[in-house]
Amino acid sequence: RLCDRHTGVGGDGLLWVAQADPTSLRMVILNAEEYALLESDTTGQFGGVGVEIDARGDYLTVIAPIAGSPAARAGVRAGDEILQIEGRDARGLDVDEAVRRMRGAPGSHVRVVLQRRGQADPLRLDLVREVVHVSSVESHAMDGGVGYLTIKSFQERAADEVSRALDDLTRASNGRLEGLVLDLRNDPGGLLDESIFIADEFLADGVIVSTRGRDGAAQDEARAHAAGTRPDFPIVVLVNEYTASAAEILAGALQDHHRATLVGTRTFGKGSVQTVVD
Repeated sequence: RLCDRHTGVGGDGLLWVAQADPTSLRMVILNAEEYALLESDTTGQFGGVGVEIDARGDYLTVIAPIAGSPAARAGVRAGDEILQIEGRDARGLDVDEAVRRMRGAPGSHVRVVLQRRGQADPLRLDLVREVVHVSSVESHAMDGGVGYLTIKSFQERAADEVSRALDDLTRASNGRLEGLVLDLRNDPGGLLDESIFIADEFLADGVIVSTRGRDGAAQDEARAHAAGTRPDFPIVVLVNEYTASAAEILAGALQDHHRATLVGTRTFGKGSVQTVVD
């Protein structure tokens, strides 16, 4: 499960996660297995079937299958609801527990039952786990000097990948990028800092994002810097109902500063931030 996080320091071998949102403050201690699960998400490599999920209503919902993964090859789609995992009812199941059940040794099997909108009969799949490698960024040049760039998740080094992709698109456009389509559809989020670094590529000044406590007081604030800002070419950002968390931070910052036009549907709506103390 991807989460927005800051990195703290410590030496006790435990991972403390403090989650701040407008209504609650929670602290969770992760054991070695849970910590490895978190780290595998943020580094972009793990053994499993390759789906991003989150809780929506009674059932867990697929935010996006990872391209090239067993789930993607089997036809799993964004919006599919998970009814069962290995014969066990998934209703009300915690996201982390569901992820643990679907991940495992490469070559092992996991049976899932999905419900798809508009279909009466559920989908029953027997998926073979693999080592799933997640590439955060893909890009290609379009006609007229316009670049297309999609961010699948905000894992470690995503900002570096975006910077290299923008350099490649600029070279493909004879040194001048005339416009950019930034695709954040089905992006479940990830590391908050990576989202901030990417927003800073396009913004010369102003607040990118701020975190506020229950009393409304600002707890943290990230601002854009003029150094390294890309030229002021037009940007269109594509979003949908499965654009979540750190992806919403990036889309919202570009919209608030009138740097980009958003096209799509209302986004997922995740506003909490987890702070990790390792």
